[in-house]
Amino acid sequence: MTNSEFEVFKDEKGEYGFRLRDQNGKIIAEGKGCKSKQECLNRISFVKRNAKKTKIAGTEIREISEKIPIDEIDVVEYKPKKEEVEERETIWDYTILVASIALIVAVIAIILVFL
Repeated sequence: MTNSEFEVFKDEKGEYGFRLRDQNGKIIAEGKGCKSKQECLNRISFVKRNAKKTKIAGTEIREISEKIPIDEIDVVEYKPKKEEVEERETIWDYTILVASIALIVAVIAIILVFL
C-alpha cells in the first residue's frame, strides 16, 4: 500500500463502517453504525471533503499537516446520547437477570444432588 486508503466493512450487527488506514496498514480513523452501504460511502465522502482543514477542540482551524503543540489540544469529555445509556442499562439488566437465573439453577442442582 503506497497511500492511505479507506476500507468499508459490515459488522456482526449488519451495520456498515469504514476504516482509514495509513500507508503501513495501521488504522488511523474509523467510523461505524451506518445502516446502509450508501450511508457509509457518504460519510467517507464527508471525511475526504473536510479533512484538509479541521478544528480540534480548543484550537483554531489549521492545515491538517501542520503540527499542533500538545498543550493546545483540549480534551473533550465524551457524553453518550440518552439512547446509548439506555441501551447499556438494558444490556446490564439482561446480564444480571441471566446471572441470577444461572445461580438459581446451580443452587437447585446442588440441592438435587444431595437429596
